[in-house]
Amino acid sequence: MAEFVDKRLERGLGELEQMVRVGLFSAEERKAIIQKRKGLEYRVQRYEKSVDDHLEYIKHEMNFLDLIKLRRARLGYALKFSDIEGSIGKRCQARLQQAERRFPGSMEVWSLHIELCKKLNWGPVASEVYTRMLQLHSDKLDIWKQAADFELDFNGSPDNARKLCLKALRWHEKNPDTWRHHLAIEMRIAKKVFQRAAVLDIPAEQVASAEDAITSGKVALLVATNAMDTIRTLDFASSLYEQVLRFGCEPDAPAELWKPVSEGIMQHMEQQYSMNPEFALEHAKLMLMSAKISKNLTEYSLIKAESEAYAIMDKFIAENAVDNIPVDDITESVADSTTEKYWRVYLRFLVELRMDSIPVDWIEIQRLRFQKADTIYREADKRGYLTFDNYLSWAKICVERRKFTEALQIMKKAEHQGPCSVNDYHRLISLYETLPDKKDSILLLMQKARKKIIVKDIDFWQHMTKWVVEFSTQSEYVESFFRDGLKQSRPIIAFISMEFIQWAYKANASKGRAIYAEICSLPGVCTEAFVKCVIAEEERLNAPVAVLRKLYEQNLLKLGVDCVDLWIGYLNLESTHKDGDPMKCVDIAWRAKRALRSDLVTLFVTMSDLVINNTSPR
Repeated sequence: MAEFVDKRLERGLGELEQMVRVGLFSAEERKAIIQKRKGLEYRVQRYEKSVDDHLEYIKHEMNFLDLIKLRRARLGYALKFSDIEGSIGKRCQARLQQAERRFPGSMEVWSLHIELCKKLNWGPVASEVYTRMLQLHSDKLDIWKQAADFELDFNGSPDNARKLCLKALRWHEKNPDTWRHHLAIEMRIAKKVFQRAAVLDIPAEQVASAEDAITSGKVALLVATNAMDTIRTLDFASSLYEQVLRFGCEPDAPAELWKPVSEGIMQHMEQQYSMNPEFALEHAKLMLMSAKISKNLTEYSLIKAESEAYAIMDKFIAENAVDNIPVDDITESVADSTTEKYWRVYLRFLVELRMDSIPVDWIEIQRLRFQKADTIYREADKRGYLTFDNYLSWAKICVERRKFTEALQIMKKAEHQGPCSVNDYHRLISLYETLPDKKDSILLLMQKARKKIIVKDIDFWQHMTKWVVEFSTQSEYVESFFRDGLKQSRPIIAFISMEFIQWAYKANASKGRAIYAEICSLPGVCTEAFVKCVIAEEERLNAPVAVLRKLYEQNLLKLGVDCVDLWIGYLNLESTHKDGDPMKCVDIAWRAKRALRSDLVTLFVTMSDLVINNTSPR
């Protein structure tokens, strides 16, 4: 092994001598470099080969190249590049080729090789590396995209970039990212042609008017149409249109290029999806996006864009109205269903538009949005196309504009439409809470919910408990509600019992104690959490120590085997209460050790010692 290491070290002595001779490094630094390289060579040459050893060797040499660059800049020395950096690069390349053969699945080896070629400005060599890598890893789309970008940006070869995109389509034809990247490459190629013409003082109109398929956007449009024919989904077609719009917002993007491409994509979308209601929504959203991605967005420009979007939706509604659909081709029920779908899409567009955030001081656009939304919702209501969710969205819009009377009427319609789940009632009641004078309406709605919703739903009881306690002013109604909950399943009883006892103690102590005695008679309800809740309420009301002792004594007979906290609470009561008896703490501790499980005794002893030791003498 040593002779191979020495042989490889001798190959690098020539560049070291050159660097010492020109003053880039000193003789002592040369020795240190040789020692470091020797250690790395031994690690690479050992019997068990490791990819990490090869990577560490290459990274060390690349850092060494960075150091040489800094020394050159400091000394102002720019000669002997092939003798110094070139020699190091060739040795690293040989090492990387060896690592590629031994570890072809390690992407870090390939990436490091390409990074080395870029650092040394070896573009053709990097192209060869990409070729070998794609032969082994053609299933990885990211590598195809990186190779195409490298050929276009680093090597300046649009033909090679286009060839790589076409080869990638053979492997990933159904992948949308492949087509998007191909379209981006074609647009960037055309943009470079326009930039070159700008340097030569050739007007962009002249370049676009020439009979050239690249500058006129025909090649890019052909890629986009082939992509839409291959992947026939509306979302993918919309993403291509959005991609072209974002390209148009880039600096120096020629409008003579991207506008014809965007128009061609939209025409192709209309041919494919003109009968799809979702296309109307996507078309309107894309019109808005063209204004939003602009750097100089103003309230006026957004109002104009939203007006165009409304016009698009209105056009689709008018074209697909029931009266305009030929009766010979389609039945009346199907025609009405198609019209209803377009109306629902329009309503969804209004909801998404309402969720779009805009500056607070843009008052006019907020007014226009409300005006348009109110008009469309009223027209859809006349036709009977509104669902429960649509009514809620309409009511929210009215509440935001402080039209409370209209909002109440709309919520009544939503209530008549019929909420079908606990979540529906929760949303409707939450909306009622935003209105003034809402208690009566909420109580009536809760009574309907109790009759309609399945009472075994724990979510129902959690929401209903909150609403009943908050809005009901009749204690008899609240108490009857809690008593109904105590007749349900065990999880519901456990939840209702906690809420019931808290509500009772807030009324008065005697009522709370009566409810406590009633609940304790139910099987499985008297848990540690419930007992702690009762004791906390009694302490809040400054109950006598005798009442608290009775609570502890009664419940420790049932729960004393498992509840360490109750025993500790009993000790705290006697040691800290003004009428407590600290002398009873020893007896309580002895009883607890007898009652608790063996695995809980140690925990109790530790906690009780802290309580007893901290007890102050009276």
